[in-house]
Amino acid sequence: MFKLKTILILSLLFYPTCHELTASEPVPVFTGVIKKNSTVPAFEVNAVIKYPEITRVATEIPGKADKVFIEEGRKVRAGEILVKLNSDILEKERESQQALYDEEAANNDMLKWELERFDTLLQAGDIPLSKFKYKKAEFLKSSARLRSLEADLQKTAIMIDKMSVRAPFSGIITSKPINEGSWVEKGSSVAEIAATDVVDIIASVPAGKINLIHPGSKAIIKCGDSEINAGVFSVLPKGDPDSRTFPVIIRINNEANLMGGMNAKAIFTLPESDNSFIISRDAVISRNDKYSIFIAAQDKAKQIDIKIIEWAGKNVIVKSPELNESMKLIIRGNQFLTDGQAIIIKR
Repeated sequence: MFKLKTILILSLLFYPTCHELTASEPVPVFTGVIKKNSTVPAFEVNAVIKYPEITRVATEIPGKADKVFIEEGRKVRAGEILVKLNSDILEKERESQQALYDEEAANNDMLKWELERFDTLLQAGDIPLSKFKYKKAEFLKSSARLRSLEADLQKTAIMIDKMSVRAPFSGIITSKPINEGSWVEKGSSVAEIAATDVVDIIASVPAGKINLIHPGSKAIIKCGDSEINAGVFSVLPKGDPDSRTFPVIIRINNEANLMGGMNAKAIFTLPESDNSFIISRDAVISRNDKYSIFIAAQDKAKQIDIKIIEWAGKNVIVKSPELNESMKLIIRGNQFLTDGQAIIIKR
């Protein structure tokens, strides 16, 4: 019993020393090479052509469609009349308002002349001040009514002009929901126009690559026989949970006469691959949402933070200002290493 206790006491006394010796022993690691990346990584995704500007042209005034000048598929110019609504009632109303305006204008001219005459008489003392003020009030009342009638005329003229529904921009008619004789309510659509001088290519980029794309990134668009160099217009932060993709918009001038709904391919090149390196995927350590690697330097592990450019099978393309091809990359035994820890290279 005494011997057993003695052995236990000695074990406890020597345990820290033994543990310290074990912890200070070099960790065996295996190393690999770091290669300069000589290729420009690219990936291809599916895309679809869309018109960025499609407008349902609506009327501001209700009425019957007297003339419809459009057909689906026909090109129109900005300001061109699409639909002419019946304006007979408004035309008659304008005639009536014009007659009232002309009558009041004549009356106003007479009152103005009389007011000037009364002013002369007042200065001569031939009439009392009250009579002059009464005449002045008549003139001011007539002037106000004249302005009101003029505003009514202008309002009617605007309404008559709006009975001709015009194209807000040049494009192509994609929908014609009315025919001649149709009654059109206020706010109803009379045509749908798509601007065709510019198109958007909506590319579906996988979630794993979306962080590599940003506005200005280079892309090549392939659609039919057309191959177009372009740049990313915007990246929409609204993914599709089913396909795990994010929409990337590439906006181009439609010199190739692309049409909405066409399928296309978008090839993205990654300029950040300049001065990048190819390393083994096993060398990459992920801790706290950051990527790093370890290299062997003077029998110690040195940790280097890296930026992932692209995962490429068993390899990965990375970038770091601290990397060069002469370094020995630790590819095994690196999972629990710490910066500055002693190592021994097995291979």
